[in-house]
Amino acid sequence: MKRIFTIFLALAMLLALCACGAAEAAPEVTAAPDVTAEPPSTVPDPTPAPEKNGLYDLLCGLMDNYHAGTAGSSLKAAWYAASITDWAAKNPDGVPLGARAWDRPMENEYGETLKEKLDTVYAAALMLTADKGALYDCGYEGDWDYTARNVKSAFEAIYPALDLPTAINALIWYASDDAQRFLTTVAELPEMSPAALSNAMQGWCLQHGSALLDVQEEGNGAIRADMNAAFAQQVTSMGTAGEYMTIGAVVNTLLDAYFADTVTLTVEGRALETGHDVYDYPLSRYADNTAAYGQAGAEEGRVTVEFAIDAQDFADENTGETLLNWRNSTPVVTIAGREAAQAAINALLQEVSLTFENGDGSDGSMGRDDMLNAAREEAAWRAQEGYEPMYMPYELARGWSVQRADGRVLSLASGDSFYAGGVHGSYILSALTFDTLSGSELQLADLSDRSGEFEAACLELLLAKTAALQESSLQEGYQVLFDDYQKYVPGMLRERNWYLNDEGLVFIANQYELAPYASGMMEFTLFYSELEAYLKPEYMPAAAGEEGTLDIAFADSAAGAGTLLDMGTGGSGQPVVFTAVGDVRDLTIRSVSFDLYENAAYIHDDAAVWYTNRLAAGENVTVLVWIPDVMPNLAVEWREGGE
Repeated sequence: MKRIFTIFLALAMLLALCACGAAEAAPEVTAAPDVTAEPPSTVPDPTPAPEKNGLYDLLCGLMDNYHAGTAGSSLKAAWYAASITDWAAKNPDGVPLGARAWDRPMENEYGETLKEKLDTVYAAALMLTADKGALYDCGYEGDWDYTARNVKSAFEAIYPALDLPTAINALIWYASDDAQRFLTTVAELPEMSPAALSNAMQGWCLQHGSALLDVQEEGNGAIRADMNAAFAQQVTSMGTAGEYMTIGAVVNTLLDAYFADTVTLTVEGRALETGHDVYDYPLSRYADNTAAYGQAGAEEGRVTVEFAIDAQDFADENTGETLLNWRNSTPVVTIAGREAAQAAINALLQEVSLTFENGDGSDGSMGRDDMLNAAREEAAWRAQEGYEPMYMPYELARGWSVQRADGRVLSLASGDSFYAGGVHGSYILSALTFDTLSGSELQLADLSDRSGEFEAACLELLLAKTAALQESSLQEGYQVLFDDYQKYVPGMLRERNWYLNDEGLVFIANQYELAPYASGMMEFTLFYSELEAYLKPEYMPAAAGEEGTLDIAFADSAAGAGTLLDMGTGGSGQPVVFTAVGDVRDLTIRSVSFDLYENAAYIHDDAAVWYTNRLAAGENVTVLVWIPDVMPNLAVEWREGGE
């Protein structure tokens, strides 16, 4: 069964009082002219004048558009990281000119500083040198083949030109829990030294007292790194895969930190020896264990979905009355090891999101601006006719949910809420289903090699299930469906009106389609056992294995977070760590709201924020939240016990 945990949150308001003192102006003193002063120099200033070039524009965009902790902020950071690095690489002489042209405040009205934003983007740029998957999702269209050296050259020229202290960052490599692939994190160091780098590597690629003692440059891109005896013990205690990944993580970290091409590892001055090798030769950059050993990576096909939410309430400029509540959620999909499929899926999801925002001219559906203009017209008419202000603001909102995500299928359902005056609003459900290998959108005919027979079987099952529903409702003394509902059932077999979940193929009957408004939206599940003779084997769900659960704990900091989610706290919320005990499936984090009405409590499912179809044993998701007294605003759901 699914277990839902709700974390209770409360918003904390902090008020700061600033006391300003006015200093008494000193009397003005006029100096006597210096008759011995030399004439002005005619030698030109060797420092070129600042220039509001492309880098200046990128810094302005970063200050105005990037806000840490908001939905989609990680993708914006990746876009600015790639854009700044690329521009600097192509225009190295323009970097200091553009940075010195900065003529705006270093801090905005929200307390966000340019230094903090630049630090975050610098770290994101280093991460892209190890994994450029985020570039497929953030909309960046340029080429990216930059190394840590390129990134550091770009950003370390920006800080001094802005008269800011330069961040000293190191890209720390470490192995995934299954020792199949490399992961990375970024650490800010007090200085670039072996001791500082060693401290940053602790808990990542260095464990159990292992340490980096010294680094010596040997010329021609080669370095020699001396480790302590505990490092040799750490490595020799591992199997082949663990040894490969641990040494590879240390090697890659050192190569990036010291801009080297090779590194020779020693242990207190002697060659590192293990049961598998004697490392008395220079080591170059390591690839993932899956590439080195030819194994099928456990990460392959893992699906993660981040929901970028654009929400805004539009008010009347004169009265302050709310005219329109707007929300658009856009899924951003990551599929490990399948970048092309991932890019194709995200491109279609972005297109669908823009159509919802702008309206669809083909079917006459209203977009955000159309709804806002209609609300303004009604508000003006009410004011002119002397009616009360709008009882309820107009609403246009879309939310998504993941119905199935596995090695072959990703099925997403979108729910649209629409209100434009009148007695009630409306709710419309639709869906998109993708093949996660190819990235293509699946049509009904794609699910079977015998598409004609398959669709005929679906129609027969739908007619039987709707007839059973109608009969049972009549026996209870009321009627659910229209009298002539049968003639509308075939219309349910249209595209984007179905999805796949763990139980079967689900068809949607929206309001007024088969029944009056009071009956609501309906869904009819055709179970896999009923369709197994027709469905292609690759689209049948895999058998559920034994699954784990989540360990939930409060933490003092977010250090060591596998995935970090900020629920609107600006980085200052309480870290709550969800760690997988065994493999956890279908983990979803949702924002919820809570209210009381006539002594009854209601929890509203506002929006999905983050989803993954698998959190492997030992991996964690850390959520920054406000801790409440009484009101929940976060729900965490996962699959447990193979059900």
